[in-house]
Amino acid sequence: MVSLAYPTYVNIMLYGESGLGKTTCIRNLIGSWLVQRCGSGFSAATAGAKTSLSAFRADPDSLRIQLAPIRDATSNLEMHFSFQDMPGWGDDINLVNSLKTVVHFLLKQRQRDYRENRAGQTEHCAVPGTMMRHGITVCLYFVPPHRAKPIDWIMMAAISKLVAVIPVIAKADTFTDQELADFRQELLQVIHHGSSSSSSSPPRKSSPGAVDGGKQQPPEAVGLARELCLETYSFRERDLAMVGADGSRLPPFAIVASQELLTAQQVGQPGLEGGEVGQPFRQYRWGTAFPLHRGHSDLVILKQLLCGHRNLAVHDLLQDSWRRAFTFRHQYEALLRRAGRCDGIGLAPGQSLGGVSLQPLVDEVCCSTCGGTSELQDKLRSEEAKRTLTDLSRAREALARSAAVEQELHQQVKTAGREADSLRGQLQAASGVIEHLRAELEEARASRQQKGKLAAWLAKDKQQQQQQSQQQRSR
Repeated sequence: MVSLAYPTYVNIMLYGESGLGKTTCIRNLIGSWLVQRCGSGFSAATAGAKTSLSAFRADPDSLRIQLAPIRDATSNLEMHFSFQDMPGWGDDINLVNSLKTVVHFLLKQRQRDYRENRAGQTEHCAVPGTMMRHGITVCLYFVPPHRAKPIDWIMMAAISKLVAVIPVIAKADTFTDQELADFRQELLQVIHHGSSSSSSSPPRKSSPGAVDGGKQQPPEAVGLARELCLETYSFRERDLAMVGADGSRLPPFAIVASQELLTAQQVGQPGLEGGEVGQPFRQYRWGTAFPLHRGHSDLVILKQLLCGHRNLAVHDLLQDSWRRAFTFRHQYEALLRRAGRCDGIGLAPGQSLGGVSLQPLVDEVCCSTCGGTSELQDKLRSEEAKRTLTDLSRAREALARSAAVEQELHQQVKTAGREADSLRGQLQAASGVIEHLRAELEEARASRQQKGKLAAWLAKDKQQQQQQSQQQRSR
């Protein structure tokens, strides 16, 4: 008898500021698994190319990578894991545009699931992942090292209204142990003051050293998180214990990623501290960091929590995603009713789901996060304004340096002009001497010609006199 396997979809999205290693992180996460499909945009991004927002809007699946299904015989589930890479915010100076792009993408994926499963959606589902083939399950939001910007909190708050958000500290190899503990505590202060966690587990405390020595997060950051109703997802203590994680300090997770992989010739070499063939590593002058080493990075823990098909953490995430999908159903059907496509029971006669714009829902999510459109743009552009002021200051300094260089060149031009005038006078004097010499030369040439003519006349006269003398003698 052939047992029936339920296809269960877990779709993981990575988002954050550009240049934090999201694409590299995906490569490290899937390094040991068989890839079923890899989008062309992801392959290009792996090679170092950047994906613009316009290219992402045209084909979001080009940045998606799907793993080969994993069969779990104990639960009759066939797990389908996929990773959605995203163009980071910051490459496009219009941050409002970046926020609306990611919100529209998340809603679009929910819409695709709704079109496929609208007849069977209920508030509770035994195997929720079977009906969410397109929707994003969880978002790993990459926080820049040492400092989270206001735009990070705004982006996280908006995304958390649609999917579970797990903050991830990027480039953890730039921290000392104490700096990392302090920064974790700073993030926890903002997250816990903003709102309670999405999970039922209570907020975890950092290590005593981090509490005593950590810096206090600025009040404006805590106030902003509270105003935005920021929510982040926290794993249960049992799930962290199952993967051998220290629940007293996680999350947020701190990860390291690398594009370099160990070869057979490098394994066991001094300075590389061993390792296995194909393992990512980052080598420095003072040592080597392995992203998949628990002592160097939390990447392995995160991988087991998100992609461990026998881990209850994955099923908790799917249940959370299903509840959000059910909420989207009501919002989307209200939108359909406003558009005259739905009669309260189902589709109105002669109507279809096509052609309904998601823009009202996008604006609703953005405005519910940050207020009205003008207020939203002000908040999103605050960081951009700071960068603009910094750029203007740098431009002013460059302009001052250019003015100093121009002044120096002006002085050099003046000096060169004076030298040119002096040379011009010398040239004119030399020209007068040359003209005088030319006149003397012409006079000498004329005198020589006259002397030549006189000598010729004298010679001719002498010859005539000699002829006359000879004639007289002959007579």
